[in-house]
Amino acid sequence: MKKVLALVMVLSMAGLASAGLQLTVDGVAQSEITVLVGTEMMIGIQNDQGADQYNAALILSGEGSWTGVATNKPLPQAQGWERIGVVEGMGDVWFAWFAQPVVDKLPAGVIGEVQFKCRDMGDAIIVLTDDSLNQLGQLTIHQIPEPMTLSLLGLGALVLRRRS
Repeated sequence: MKKVLALVMVLSMAGLASAGLQLTVDGVAQSEITVLVGTEMMIGIQNDQGADQYNAALILSGEGSWTGVATNKPLPQAQGWERIGVVEGMGDVWFAWFAQPVVDKLPAGVIGEVQFKCRDMGDAIIVLTDDSLNQLGQLTIHQIPEPMTLSLLGLGALVLRRRS
């Protein structure tokens, strides 16, 4: 019984260690969002628990692209975002070292951001991982056409239907 209790405590502490970081869209924590094609937004990492030093990666798969704009907000000692590029079997990767002195915890709030642009209809999935590729969060972006494009598609369908 003591071994089971010890195992539960160790697993719950590991869960708490990674629970402090989550994905944000323009500063608001999100797990799923629907936006128009062509929209640009800042995808951020929010620290809610004052976690210790952290390394993080944002991995993009699906429709969309990183614009190249990246910031480390309150972390002057952080290494900064670096675009690794497309990694086989993963997607398009950005990586950052959120390093603070060992005695300090990471500040609460949004600690780093990378800009994303919706490119085409469909879903884009952004995964937040630590440096061991343990998933810390996921954001699904559903991209829909702007109303004018949707209207033109509808008119085109009516014309095609009329001709047949």
